[in-house]
Amino acid sequence: MMAYRSLAHRLGKSLPARARRGAWRLSPARFPAVNGAFWTTAAPAVTCRWHDLQLLSLIVAISGLSALDSGFTLLLLSSGAALELNPFMQILIEHDVRLFVAVKGLVTGGGLVFLAAAMKYRCRKPARLSAVLQAICALYVTLIVYEVQLIEAV
Repeated sequence: MMAYRSLAHRLGKSLPARARRGAWRLSPARFPAVNGAFWTTAAPAVTCRWHDLQLLSLIVAISGLSALDSGFTLLLLSSGAALELNPFMQILIEHDVRLFVAVKGLVTGGGLVFLAAAMKYRCRKPARLSAVLQAICALYVTLIVYEVQLIEAV
């Protein structure tokens, strides 16, 4: 069997520049011939870029801050130091606290999944969506600082 240097050499033609770059480079050793026929397409290699790590860290931070907000809200409501301003969440808290926590987690998680998918699949400009996630994170930090001050005052 003849050893081939690249997919372009196998096919006898030049590949576009994008296909020759690192993430799209195809190694014949990784994809051997099957029944004597060479494959012609392959998915790009999975890579982890710095903006993927930034997206993941923002999502984890927002999820954690949302959980802290839920806990602090319930603590402040039980002590009588604050009132829930969101009427929908107030109804959920009066009905069942576990339902409040579940709905808050699902709404926050669903929004984060939507924004992450939009950023990953380029439905919108990634830089703008990253700025939106950073703003949400900053708002949550501000809210947590305010709630901690309320708890200390009680």
